[in-house]
Amino acid sequence: MAKDLSPNTEADSETLSLCPPLPPTRYHDLDALRAFAMLLGILLHAVLSFNQTPIWPAQDKFQDADFQIINNSIHGFRMQLFFLVSGFFACMMWLKRGTLGLIWHRFKRILLPLFVFSLFIIPALTHMPKLAERKKEAALESTASIWDAAKEGDLDRIQELLAAGAKINRAKPGVIRSTALHNASAAGETELISFLLDSGAKVDASDSNGATPLHWAALMGQTKSTRILLEAGASPNLKDKDGETPIQSAQTSRDLTQMAIWVLKMPLEIDTVMSGRREVQSLLSGEPIGLWTTLGSFFQRNYLSKFFGEKIVLHHLWFLYDLFLLCVGFALFLGVARVLGRPFRAAARKCVSRLGAETRWNRWESLPRRAGTIGLSVLALLLILETYRSQDEMGTGEFGPETAVFLNAEPLPAVQVVSDDVFRTLRQKGLTKEAVSSLRDAGISETAIEEARAVAADTGGRLKRDAAKQLGSSSSLGIHVGELWDHLGGLPAHLSVEKNTTWRSAPQYLAENTLVSRIPLENIAFPPEPAWWKLWHYGVYFLVGAILFRFRRILTILRSSWPFLFALAVITFALSLAETRKSLPEFIGWFAAVLSPLGDLVDNFVDWFNGVDGKSAKERGWEMTSASLLLTTYSWLMIFGFIGLFKMISSKPRKWIRFVSNSSYWLYLAHMPLVDVLQIWVSDWGAGSDFWTKDNQWILISLKLSFVTVTSTILLLGSYFLIQYTP
Repeated sequence: MAKDLSPNTEADSETLSLCPPLPPTRYHDLDALRAFAMLLGILLHAVLSFNQTPIWPAQDKFQDADFQIINNSIHGFRMQLFFLVSGFFACMMWLKRGTLGLIWHRFKRILLPLFVFSLFIIPALTHMPKLAERKKEAALESTASIWDAAKEGDLDRIQELLAAGAKINRAKPGVIRSTALHNASAAGETELISFLLDSGAKVDASDSNGATPLHWAALMGQTKSTRILLEAGASPNLKDKDGETPIQSAQTSRDLTQMAIWVLKMPLEIDTVMSGRREVQSLLSGEPIGLWTTLGSFFQRNYLSKFFGEKIVLHHLWFLYDLFLLCVGFALFLGVARVLGRPFRAAARKCVSRLGAETRWNRWESLPRRAGTIGLSVLALLLILETYRSQDEMGTGEFGPETAVFLNAEPLPAVQVVSDDVFRTLRQKGLTKEAVSSLRDAGISETAIEEARAVAADTGGRLKRDAAKQLGSSSSLGIHVGELWDHLGGLPAHLSVEKNTTWRSAPQYLAENTLVSRIPLENIAFPPEPAWWKLWHYGVYFLVGAILFRFRRILTILRSSWPFLFALAVITFALSLAETRKSLPEFIGWFAAVLSPLGDLVDNFVDWFNGVDGKSAKERGWEMTSASLLLTTYSWLMIFGFIGLFKMISSKPRKWIRFVSNSSYWLYLAHMPLVDVLQIWVSDWGAGSDFWTKDNQWILISLKLSFVTVTSTILLLGSYFLIQYTP
């Protein structure tokens, strides 16, 4: 098989005749451009703590929503540019190395770094919010009681209170009457637990229900707390007033545990609590903790995030997984096409030889090449047009492509996919013709409908609430790709019109739940599923880049046209912001107002494209929006503009550009924890000063942003330089 997929044969050189001869030199311009796209990511993430992004762990004291413009301008084209250039180089590498060579190279260069960096980066970023919270708490003068300070792990406050005469074993007034050791044990504050025990805290002190600190530690799945308490002499056999031992507390149901977290106001996540239960039970029973139990608990605490269910959040490393999938799919497709094409070419040559028509064959041999060139040109144009549809498919809730950085760890819960009137009909009248028709329109499989008929046979044809809800939900969608194909354009019309935030597009739901078969492994789906709608969007740019390798010589035209492309991109950017954002910076708002006639032209074009009352859009199954048209056009203008700019400034080899190009990939992979730490560090700089006001705070924000970006880049570059040149 490896021989068949190798490019080093005479037949292969003919197969590759659609491409100009491979140059022996390196594409310094595109290599530098790819590095530029990576380094822009550092700036993109560095600004997030200053522009009111609520999900970001670092929240600066000085924030300005206008700085979101930086994110918009970069996010609108950066990853599209990266995937296009990656497709270009993937095609070049496939021609040099063949299918297996490309896959092996991408495995070493992409998948292996993803695995290695994920081991360290994901846990660091998973716990980064805790670091930010600690910084925020340290900036405040604590007035917490000894019990709350124990819960928060505030050792300094505990020492201060004990020095002032607080009694270490005093129970907190109220119903529960816990001691400081109870709270520290439940919160997993190991350093504080040791301090309290050394300071005279009673290891088996009881709360109002007779529960000891060991009960509390076991309930909250705190392995380290449990181990410290047992080593200090805590009894695992003491029972509370309900007759439960600590090991029975560790078996409390998830719902009751969640209630306990709320009542006790513990700073804990239920998933973290439940993941530590197995180790706690092993400790309390005296059994050795198994390796898989330890690894499972460690994995759940450090690699799973609570994000619409438990998911592996890849953070900024998501692009590696998507890029590897695209490269493998691309290589396999071309490899299979090459293998299948050889017999046809050989048969054609044999027929020509027998007929003695070599002269005519040589005369017309160039025709397939020309047809192939035209076909690739048309395909590239169609793919570019497809990006407008795929952008619309993701929605325009954010500027540019949708950000999805997670892998599914468990199927999402079912959502209702039929209207309320169909749901009522199923309950009151049963499976009428109209109801069945609506169910089919919503994508419900025939198997699910027939199963519902069998269930309804015992109830006079009507469905009970649960049965109707089950039938009309996404869990009853078809299970074959062919049956689902008609639903990839979106959910039925009544869902699109209602604009209900609980609905998700059919491609999203189907991609997350049914398009790839699941092999359960604990709570993790294998193989890990990317966000397929996003993968397709970037995959189109990847394919366009691969096709551009065939036409790489004409890219020199962009060398002189990039200023014009950037000018159009600025205009498109302003109009895009006006379409996607409710509030705009004053200068952008003024510029967009000046360009309003162009905005009207865009709206008129979209109305014409969609047809009267959206008739054409309904026939296509896709309704274009002005926002998607402008966003996608902006991305293409910026992509071709930067290709032209870098062809002008970076076509010749330069050592420092080569160094930055080589290091940018590793810089981007490693930058996020460092950027987060720096953002947290500078978050309170300038706080409390009367000098900084809303009118001039942009200066301070700009200084902080520059410091974070430049410092992180210099540190990463320095470390890479030392590693690269260490003898």
